[in-house]
Amino acid sequence: MNQIVAMMWHDPMAVIGFAFIGASATLSIRLHRKLLGVGIDTSALFIRIPNIAVWTVPRAYLKACSKHGWSAWPAYALWLTGVSGVVLLVAGLFRLAD
Repeated sequence: MNQIVAMMWHDPMAVIGFAFIGASATLSIRLHRKLLGVGIDTSALFIRIPNIAVWTVPRAYLKACSKHGWSAWPAYALWLTGVSGVVLLVAGLFRLAD
């Protein structure tokens, strides 16, 4: 436990980057399950490359949200957390060498 706390104090950007990437994955699964609930199967998108799921599942969600009256913010939040998580992780790993 002390090592985790020490890592968080030494390089918080990498830890926050991992947290944002995890939030992006959670949002992607949420969108996928919501699309499955209305009959749009995006399972094949998860089998290929996870990066494809990050971009194509939100696009499918945005197409379906206008039909079903859903809010569009989860798709945009997925993109925001995914991109910012990768940027923070890479920047944090470069700072880790110092």
